Amino acid sequence: MKKSVQAILAVFIATSCMFAQTSMPSASNLNSSKEGMTCVTLYPTQTASIATSYPTTVMTTYPDFLANDWTNGGEFTQRSMMQFDFSSIPNNSVIDSSLLSLYGHPTNNNPQGSSPLTGSNLSVLRLITDSWSSSTATWNNQPATTSLDSVILPESTSTMENYLNIDIKAMTNVMMGGNYGFMMSLDTEATYRCLLFASMYNSDSTVLPRLKVCYTASSGIPTLLSQNSTINIFPSPVSSLLNVEFNGMATENSMLQIFDITGRQQDSYMIPSGTSIEKIDVSSLAKGIYFIRVINAQTAEVKRFVKD
Repeated sequence: MKKSVQAILAVFIATSCMFAQTSMPSASNLNSSKEGMTCVTLYPTQTASIATSYPTTVMTTYPDFLANDWTNGGEFTQRSMMQFDFSSIPNNSVIDSSLLSLYGHPTNNNPQGSSPLTGSNLSVLRLITDSWSSSTATWNNQPATTSLDSVILPESTSTMENYLNIDIKAMTNVMMGGNYGFMMSLDTEATYRCLLFASMYNSDSTVLPRLKVCYTASSGIPTLLSQNSTINIFPSPVSSLLNVEFNGMATENSMLQIFDITGRQQDSYMIPSGTSIEKIDVSSLAKGIYFIRVINAQTAEVKRFVKD
């Protein structure tokens, strides 16, 4: 059986060069397709790979972004994480679209490329719910994830397949309110299955992952006025109690307002001077995207959250 699998694997690797990489769309820094809409192309601020074969090892500047279950002196499972910086998008923006493009580009680390050798390599993007860093991430300390708004990546049809314009709008709305990025893993982690793309550390700059986000600033919601964030909100998504944490902003009485995505005010609260954290009951709000504005005599700040 082992010899048979190796023979099949050899055929997969040998035939990988037969599949031409699909043409890559040109990335635009800034454009729009309708009045009031802005589109920006973002590149990851960090990517990381973690593997059971090296449970405590940081795989620094790993060139592949992959979901993998293979063998190398024994079976191992591999997952990958990616994070983007959305700070260039105003907090009061409505996300019109968010399209992720990943490019198949096997390296010497994983010459098999994308491979459903023993079964489907269908994979899943899941939102990460804890902070992590590419400089410290390992299998043993990997962050938690949620299935909320997860995105399915279908089984590949070639070893160098590009997955272009993956719709992650729902995920982006969540990340705009609290951003830890997302993790990719096989839906079924079983031996000799792999879905592989280039990471931000790939030596070929033409195949780096990218995210095109198109957004419209909501005219009914004032944008962020303070340049330095002084409030944090969590969790997002939230079902009942939303925590609003003041990092020095509430040194005087403040007004907290909640707006829906159309700019209509849903509620308001007076925040006394000296408040460090306020718990807001949002259980009566319908599911969707909302904005919190905190204002006082000195400054104003807008944050967004998702009600589930």
